[in-house]
Amino acid sequence: MGGNAQNMADNSLKNTKVIVNEIKNYHRGSKNKPLYVVMILGEINGRAFGINKYLSVMDTELGIESDEILLKNRKMTREEAIAKLKEAKELLEIDMMSKEEFEELKKNLAPIITTSN
Repeated sequence: MGGNAQNMADNSLKNTKVIVNEIKNYHRGSKNKPLYVVMILGEINGRAFGINKYLSVMDTELGIESDEILLKNRKMTREEAIAKLKEAKELLEIDMMSKEEFEELKKNLAPIITTSN
């Protein structure tokens, strides 16, 4: 593989936070094939991995869907907005949140909840 081989993460890195240094995408074979996305992660906890000193996430889509990869700026889903509003209602009922805070949150979450996907 000539030094370009990317090492795979194992279970010892579970719950480890890393920063994505680079995202590469390309087609495997012809341009008619699906786009292949690879995230290049920097050194984790100062540990180098192999000759290239980085790891890659090969199945980015699966990683995002299974919450292994959390997107920092992703939009809240309708289900998450409903759960957040229910939690806020419970906090309001036990006087851990003011009515004003609840109404503000409700106003902010309403477009997410009412928009059908």
